[in-house]
Amino acid sequence: CEPGEVVTALGVVETAQVESSGGAMQRQRDARMYDIYLNVVSVVRKRGAGEGGAAPGLSAAAAAAFRRGLPDLDAEDAHFGRANAGWLGVPGFEPDVTDAPEMSPSDLEFIVRFTEECAGEQFKHLVHSLCPTIYGQDMVKAGMLLSLFGGVRKKLRGSGDVPVRGSIHCLVVGDPGLGKSQLLKAASGLAPRGMYVSGRSVSKAGLTATVVRDAATGGYAFEAGAMVLSDGGVCCVDEFDKMPNEHAALLEAMEQQSVSVAKAGLTATLPARAAVLAAANPARGVYDRSRTVHENIKMSPALLSRFDLCFILLDVPDEERDDKLSRHVLAPHGTGAAPRLTEARQELLAHRAHADSDDDDDDDD
Repeated sequence: CEPGEVVTALGVVETAQVESSGGAMQRQRDARMYDIYLNVVSVVRKRGAGEGGAAPGLSAAAAAAFRRGLPDLDAEDAHFGRANAGWLGVPGFEPDVTDAPEMSPSDLEFIVRFTEECAGEQFKHLVHSLCPTIYGQDMVKAGMLLSLFGGVRKKLRGSGDVPVRGSIHCLVVGDPGLGKSQLLKAASGLAPRGMYVSGRSVSKAGLTATVVRDAATGGYAFEAGAMVLSDGGVCCVDEFDKMPNEHAALLEAMEQQSVSVAKAGLTATLPARAAVLAAANPARGVYDRSRTVHENIKMSPALLSRFDLCFILLDVPDEERDDKLSRHVLAPHGTGAAPRLTEARQELLAHRAHADSDDDDDDDD
């Protein structure tokens, strides 16, 4: 096993009395304290793609449903010119997949059934299902959804196996009160391995990794931060503008997808293949359109270039729309939340349709 790998440990949980070397009162307090440890019998490393382990067989109904929804990959390759031209039509690229997705027959059956029911609108349904309590912001939700799906980490042959990251980093900058934190919370809850941290209370070690000393044994060990713990998932960082001193710690983790640690005689490179979803407020409280993005949030161009998607949210005053938005925000609270939320959403949709029709009439004039 290497540092940062996911393992499954099998053993017996045991306790041991804490050793004390202090005075009489300290020994008396430590006499009632115990350390809990795991007496490990076996350690199994999580297998990656192509490392054995046959997938479970499909049931008859699931196999039939999967065959109905199985795409014609050969026809797609011929249509897009990908046949015999490397991975995804790019010569020299190979997928660098380390973790194979674990899907049960019921998962495959649900995927096919969902595809058949949506009738080509799968992505639209997924966007609307992400944090439905926040009205609108479809483009932001679509970007976060793409970050949740992520890409594929690749390597280019003939260039020293230079890896190309597959994670999609997303930055949301906008005026306060537009639901940025709720969107990050929803994204971190959906991801199988998602971490949510706030820029007000996070440090460099909390974001990446550090070396700590074990009080019981006196040895040193690695302690993973949010980026390492969310390896293979997403790391949501709220209040990104409140942590200017920690921005430099993310440069390596966001581009190289790893965290290098060299402390107390220990040297290791921990994997941090996670997508970063960040939300920030403007430095002056309100987004200034006359300034650039890194001037509004005081971010260096080097860090800004790490983000693949950047969304700017503006709070445009509109009395009628703000009134309906307030009803939509208050609808989930109290009794009868579901019907009131549906009614508030319908009012917002009607107002949006009316505003769009007025814009079309102005364009015709």
